[in-house]
Amino acid sequence: MLWLNIATSNILVTLIMAILQFRTVNLTKLVCWLPLVSKAESRYRRLQRFFWNVSFDEKMLALFLTSFLWKWSYMLSMDRTNRQYWKTNINILTLGIVHNWIAIPVLWTLLDKKWCSDTDERIAIIQRFLAIFWKWSIDILLADREFIGAKRIEWLLEEKVPFIIRVRNNTKVCWFWEIKHIYKLFEKDRMYTPKHFAKRRIIRWIKLYISWMKVDWEYLIVISNHANSDHIVKYWQRRSIETLFWNFKSKWFSLEDTHLQKPERISTMIGVLAICTMRAHRVWERRNEQKRIIVKNHNRRQFSIFRYWLDYLRDIIQHISSNIALFIHSLQFLYCT
Repeated sequence: MLWLNIATSNILVTLIMAILQFRTVNLTKLVCWLPLVSKAESRYRRLQRFFWNVSFDEKMLALFLTSFLWKWSYMLSMDRTNRQYWKTNINILTLGIVHNWIAIPVLWTLLDKKWCSDTDERIAIIQRFLAIFWKWSIDILLADREFIGAKRIEWLLEEKVPFIIRVRNNTKVCWFWEIKHIYKLFEKDRMYTPKHFAKRRIIRWIKLYISWMKVDWEYLIVISNHANSDHIVKYWQRRSIETLFWNFKSKWFSLEDTHLQKPERISTMIGVLAICTMRAHRVWERRNEQKRIIVKNHNRRQFSIFRYWLDYLRDIIQHISSNIALFIHSLQFLYCT
């Protein structure tokens, strides 16, 4: 992370605590957490200047966010989220690390357009990841149908990056000297039964392994460059980054309430939220060792993981005078990660 002076570090810590407490990134609602040494207008300007002047070092922030994982290789999930503030399109291409069904955002790119990212932008963000970490740091790369493309697949094969990418149902595949839509090969399959081809098949003139599962409304079809029978099971973990976006936006942190419009300031805000997510998730792991979330009869947790640790931290911060021991213990525990 970027080296900060004492005043800026204090604002960052206060900002993180305020975001966890109020579950919003609206600066007008966070000013009350700043020390009462000036008027509200002055405190608001201090928060504004923080996002005007502070930018995180990409490499140091990525290493800081992954410091608690203790892994040599990572399961990556790539996705894109878009929102519009007045006439400004905030389009964020994100690469996250999947850990315990939670995605920790590591790298992101602010796209200056409303529509999908192109192949060069997707390749660039993976190249940035490989430049920060070691060559074999990617255990598997998960991506949705939006990120398919022959040029990108060829680049992943050339770099020997293992991947599982979903394809559209109307993708054409070479089948015994005949070109067919891929979904027609699975029309007679049973529902919710994962299957795979033992041999590679030609898709867009590239030989790849195909796995699929028939669901109610469509087919879940994924391609990969390595043979394995659990591609469908691994691919479901891609949803963790969608959960991350959901938590960033309307569910918890209300990212849509921010009035920041310039890409560099929005990038700083995402970095702050990434630190909030990583640190609070670390607290959840420690608390989960002592008291696990109850699993109901329908095999679902009583609370979401995100809510479990967020409510715990909010309760400590809100009643800090009576929970001073827990607060100090949490700080000491986080300081060592």
